[in-house]
Amino acid sequence: MLNDSRTLAWFALGAAGALWGCGASFAPYNELSDFRLLAVRAEPPTLAPGGTSRLDALVYDPSGPLEPADPSTTYSWSWCPVRLGAAGAYECALSEADLRAELAAAGVSADALSFDLGQAPSATFAYPLDPTILAALCSQSSGPPGGDAAGVLHCESGFPVSVGLSVTKGDKTISGTKTVYLALDGAAPRNANPLVTGLAIAPAKGQAVDAEPLLAVEGTDGEGAYVTTLSRTYELFADVPETAAETFFGTTAAGVAPREQREVLFMTWFIEGGSTASGHTTFYAGTAGFERLAHNTWTLPQPEEFARDHARVILVLRDNRGGVAWLERDVVVVKP
Repeated sequence: MLNDSRTLAWFALGAAGALWGCGASFAPYNELSDFRLLAVRAEPPTLAPGGTSRLDALVYDPSGPLEPADPSTTYSWSWCPVRLGAAGAYECALSEADLRAELAAAGVSADALSFDLGQAPSATFAYPLDPTILAALCSQSSGPPGGDAAGVLHCESGFPVSVGLSVTKGDKTISGTKTVYLALDGAAPRNANPLVTGLAIAPAKGQAVDAEPLLAVEGTDGEGAYVTTLSRTYELFADVPETAAETFFGTTAAGVAPREQREVLFMTWFIEGGSTASGHTTFYAGTAGFERLAHNTWTLPQPEEFARDHARVILVLRDNRGGVAWLERDVVVVKP
């Protein structure tokens, strides 16, 4: 069992840093205008001992859908056991060399361990350590569920490691992180990514049964695409199966035994122009149903504010256990 106070101190430092404040809010988060990293996905989001997960990213490029083969775009993937928060510039709490040394001091060989996951548009992340080591770290640096004390690791969904990605296009670089959970028990139930399978549109006050499905961005050349008019309002209806909100056993507060519950789902409605009634919608069992999660209203910009003849809608669906899904759709835009 790993029992080195220096290693635990590093984990405590990282956990404390991750709790420090959030960034300031500026323009509505869901309005797209510049090169952005919108989401990072792991498939599967919870990794079994000995398993691997495929990592990919949703990148927005205002000039059009980002082609992975674009030579001007580069990727850099890495992981670390725990990352510092905003005050620490989200750097890894310890270096690869430090982690190897700490593991060696505990009698664990880690010669093949590497934080580097490559420079391809997607990456493969393999379960990096023996689950008994991770379980020991969780038991020695843990606290009550929902607690926010420094040094606390929350391992209810597995050991949380941080995957980092930097994407560069020309002189612009965007970065983000993604938590991947390492299951401590190979037989334990694991999370799956949610699903968003379609998006339909209708004129203002229209109903879902009358809405027309939108085409995928890569299949849109103008022919057959839905035609919208600038300055007008439209109803958007996402297709999200109710099975996307999985049932699981988990603890939600200190002193409360694990109980059966449904995942919370969060949808972000990214748009290239105009505004939506809500930037985010939610499914929360017993409070906010799927009809609230899957519906939004989109008002297109004024003619003088939008010069393109197409506009994209990008949906990003997340669950509260690290699952991510997305979908991109396109409409033709004309003047009144």
